[in-house]
Amino acid sequence: MMAPAPTAATRPEYIVTGAFRDGEVEQLRERMRECDRVNWADMHGGDPVDAVVQAVDTSPHKWVGRIRLGDESTLIAAWGVMPHPHDPEVGIPWLAATDALDERPTVLLSYVRRYWRVIKGLYPEIQNYVLAENEKSIRLLEHLGFTLEPHAPHGANGRLYRRFHWRRATNGH
Repeated sequence: MMAPAPTAATRPEYIVTGAFRDGEVEQLRERMRECDRVNWADMHGGDPVDAVVQAVDTSPHKWVGRIRLGDESTLIAAWGVMPHPHDPEVGIPWLAATDALDERPTVLLSYVRRYWRVIKGLYPEIQNYVLAENEKSIRLLEHLGFTLEPHAPHGANGRLYRRFHWRRATNGH
């Protein structure tokens, strides 16, 4: 017996926009991955979800991804890049994900690859820091071609982080 064909109610739809929708900030507050919560709190001080909301509001290039199944919509992650405050040639990428990402990791990877091509065209250099124990994000960064440095204390609480960076090849180098 053949399985029934997926319908709109049983087939997930992946949606990416440039802003949070109603209820998604609350989803992020409830379901933000612990490693992302620590990372954002260390780097920005205060409430990590408020810092992510500010990043989404102020970054010129940002995306919010979700899965919709029937009438239900689940936030997966928000990600983007902003110019470094002292050097507009340097982009600072960021990501904040919910635990729903662990349930469907390939969803984000397919989107991030697509947007990574856009980001690389915008900035000749891209860099930031990732919590050294955040193995999933480190694997993603390696997959995208970032160079990761050894871990070292960084951030407000001196936790171990790994600086990651990428530089566009220049002619003759």
